[in-house]
Amino acid sequence: METHEEEKRVRMSIAELKLHTLQDDAHYLPRYDAVLLYRADLPQFF
Repeated sequence: METHEEEKRVRMSIAELKLHTLQDDAHYLPRYDAVLLYRADLPQFF
């Protein structure tokens, strides 16, 4: 789970790049659901 500082950094990057979330009101694109999977020992590699 992201820490508060990581979330803040990501939000700042999104703002700096002037990215926006688009709403698909017409349902043109199919619904996309995702699940994040990772190894429990992953942090030790970074």
